[in-house]
Amino acid sequence: MELELMCNHFILQAEMLLGCNHLEDVDAAKKAVTQFYQKYSLPKCVLITLGSQGLVYAASAASPILHVPAETVTTVDTTGAGDAFVGALGFYFACFKSLTLEEKVRRAAKIASFSVTRKGTQSSYFSKEELPRELFV
Repeated sequence: MELELMCNHFILQAEMLLGCNHLEDVDAAKKAVTQFYQKYSLPKCVLITLGSQGLVYAASAASPILHVPAETVTTVDTTGAGDAFVGALGFYFACFKSLTLEEKVRRAAKIASFSVTRKGTQSSYFSKEELPRELFV
């Protein structure tokens, strides 16, 4: 399965492409996913991250649009959280092929939530040993 990612850095482009002002909440992001499929006929997954509100995604135009809430954490610095999410999602696609898309997305979102609890970008990323073991089984 190929995957088209539309994450934090792409939201501005999504807003420009769709002519909307803000994708700041779950309902607006769900509408944006629908608009992408209508306007661009994307046959692949569309995913929009929403920071502390989590993310929304659809596996295809015919799939339901799902919301994955963010973990509740004490936020120190959000710099790099989108990169942590994308990197973790790529890791799950490469190393955990048998997981469902929903589980890959859920686990990647959890890893991104850990990254906002520390200051910095790369320095905020947890090592595998620091993360919950259930993320790797």
